[in-house]
Formats: sequence, C-alpha cells, structure tokens
Amino acid sequence: MLTNQQSDTLATVLSDASVGAYENEHIAIGCMLSNENAALYGIKVLEEKHFYYEHNRLIFKVLKETLEKDQILERTIAIINTISEEDWQKVLLDKELTLREYIAGCLSKAVAIFNPQACFSTVKEHYVKRELLKEHIKAIQNFADTTIAYNIKEIVASTADRIKNIIDISADQKTLSFKEECLEVLADHKNTSLIPTGFTKLDELISGFRPGQFIVIGAATSMGKSAFAVNLALNICDQGNKVALWSFEMDKKEIIHRVFAIRTGLSSNILKNNTMTEEYYNTVRRYADSTSDDLVIRVDRVRNMNNFYLECRALKINNVKTIIIDYLQLINLDQGFGTNRVRELEQITNNLKIIATELGITIIALSQLSREVHKRDGKRPILSDLRDSGSIEQDADIVMFLHRPDFVLIQQGKTFDEIPREIRNTADVIVAKNRDGQTGTCSLKFDRNLTKFSN
Repeated sequence: MLTNQQSDTLATVLSDASVGAYENEHIAIGCMLSNENAALYGIKVLEEKHFYYEHNRLIFKVLKETLEKDQILERTIAIINTISEEDWQKVLLDKELTLREYIAGCLSKAVAIFNPQACFSTVKEHYVKRELLKEHIKAIQNFADTTIAYNIKEIVASTADRIKNIIDISADQKTLSFKEECLEVLADHKNTSLIPTGFTKLDELISGFRPGQFIVIGAATSMGKSAFAVNLALNICDQGNKVALWSFEMDKKEIIHRVFAIRTGLSSNILKNNTMTEEYYNTVRRYADSTSDDLVIRVDRVRNMNNFYLECRALKINNVKTIIIDYLQLINLDQGFGTNRVRELEQITNNLKIIATELGITIIALSQLSREVHKRDGKRPILSDLRDSGSIEQDADIVMFLHRPDFVLIQQGKTFDEIPREIRNTADVIVAKNRDGQTGTCSLKFDRNLTKFSN
C-alpha cells in the first residue's frame, strides 16, 4: 500500500503536468474566438476531454456545439457571452476572473500566434502526457497494493495495452522505416503534378511550379510586374487550376479590365476611358458568360501573418493551388517593428515560405527592386537589387526578374523606331536563382496595349 507521502508525491507530479496546459489552452481558445477558420479547424481536431481546466472545457463545448450548427463565429461568441455568472463561477479555479476578462485574456494571448494548428497539437500533447502519467500512477498503485493478489504479468499487459491505445489515438502520424519513407517520397513524386507557367521557354528552364515552393519575381518600376502577375494567373487557370491573386496595388475592377483585354484582345483603355461601343460590350459579355477562368481576387491588405496563414489554408481547402501576391513591399504588419523594415521583411518572407511548405501550395510574390538597378548601364537586374532585405533571396526557391530592354531605351530618350527590331515589344525573364534546377534567360513578347505577355 502507498504511504500518504507517496500518494501526495504522485498527485503533485500529475498537478505539475497540468501547469503547462493552462497557457496553451487559453491560447487555443483565443485562436478559435478570433478567427472563424481557426475555430472550424479547432473543433475538428480537438475534443472536450483534451482540455484540463473545466472553464476551458465549458467554452470549447459551447464553441463546438454552436459552430457545428451554423458555422458563424459571431453568433457563437454572442452565445458564449450569455453564460450566466453563476454557471461561470462553478467551473472556475480563480473565482476573481469574470467571463469578460477571461475572453479578453485569451484573445490577447492569441495575437502573436502564427500557426494555430501547432497550438492545438500542443493542447493534445498535454492531454496525452496527463493520460500517460495517470496510467503510470495506476500501475504503481496496483503493484503497491498488498491486499489483492494481482498477477504481475496481467498488470503489465493491461497497462501496456492502455498506453498503446493512448499513443495510437494521439499520434498524428506513424513512424516509418527508411524503406517506407523512400517509397512514400516516390509516391509523392508520382502524384505531384507540376504547374506549367504557360511560357514554353520559361518552363524549359524551371520545369514549372512545384507545390511547397516560394517564388519571387522582381522588377523595376513600370516594367510590367503587375501585368505579368495577371498573365501568369490566367495561364495557370488555362490548365484547369484555381488561382488566388492578392493585389495591393490594383483594385478588383482594374484587374478585371486587364483580364478582359488579355482574353478578348481589346484594349483595356476603352473601359478605363468609358468609350465602350456595343460591339466591344458584346465581345466582353461573351467572355464573361462563357469563361472557365477560376480566379479568386483579393485586394485587402495583409496586416497579420497568422490571419494570412488561415486565409491561405481556407483557400487550399477550396482547391487553390497557387497564390500570387502583388507585391511584397506593400505588406505591413501590425506588430510594432517600427523603423526596422529589414526585420519585418525577414518575418514576412520566412512565413510565406513556411505557409507554402506546410500547406503544399505554390506562393509567388512580386518584389520591387532597389534604386541601385537604375545606376547600372542597361538597368539589368541582379539578386542584390531585391529591395529591403536579403531574406527575400534567402527564403525563395526561385528568383526571377522581369526586364524590358526596349522600355529602358525609351526611358533614355530613344524613339521606338530607333530601338533594334529584335528587342522591340519584348520582355526578358531572368531566372537568377533556382534551388532545384537551371538558371538562365528567356524572352517573351509583350503587347503594351493589352498588357499581355506571350510566347
């Protein structure tokens, strides 16, 4: 039989194991209360029993029951706020904490969390740790109980079975042998379809885009990087893929005008100048009625990488495989970086690479170049021209530059007729870094009236 001191020691061990859960449970609740996507994901991967503290179990129970009915977070929060003070006090350890203070505390703790999924996993890990300790304590008590003639083999076998069940239920993935890992990589490779860019010579260089890649396309001002982003999005749509285009520089109407021009061959200036003829209207209307382009356009600013991760995750669930961002330098986070723009860009690019890898999507981000490119003869960009941070080059799997030699000569005062024929209406795509393949340059045609790039 265990002595009182031994029983107290075991109780203390179990109590200590719950201490780390307190903070993580509050953060998990905060993530779910602050973002609908996180809440919908949380109620799928977590259960009421995973929470050690009764007040967290109560809030999670209300979250789960309400969201499973209508999946609207605002109504769920309203219902949580109707919990009576009497019921709230029944489940509290800290009797001084009001429901309003609890919710505010959970939300404030969740602000800096980039990946709620990892936080939810930690809550489950603490639950598993507690369950394993309970089994350990139960086994010690059984061995120490001299009043009952236990069979030692039975105690060991039953304890081992229960521990195995706990581990099997909690495991997110099984441990593979090296042979199994090799076969899994081959299966992934076979099932992973590359996404061509739609530009033949460029695809010969980079073989297309792969899931998990973070790609940067740099260009000096007025080289046509926004136009290139729209062309690239439409080329990917042509292959039956869904694309999300995040633009911080153009509004939705301007993007759609460019799409009309590229798809119909009619200048977008007609729409901009409000000089649309009936023939033009009918042509554009036919495109709009029959299009199979699956393009998601977002123009809202990114202020928080945690929220952006959740938006990307929701897009991935809705079959988006490629996300294009126009452009990196227009992302400003609400996290108090002050004047330290380099550090802010480091966090942005690092997080974009993590999101691409974790969600298995391709993220393509456009980037401005520094003023150094304008000081160079020919203004041909190089890697060191990437503006604000070396992390852009470091985190990117592929870095490409868009360069128009004819535009540079026009800026220098040349007339169109003075420009050599071979570079008129052309654009060079320079692959300056390619982690998995070749570097080099390919040329495209560029139609300025349609803002259209083509082979």
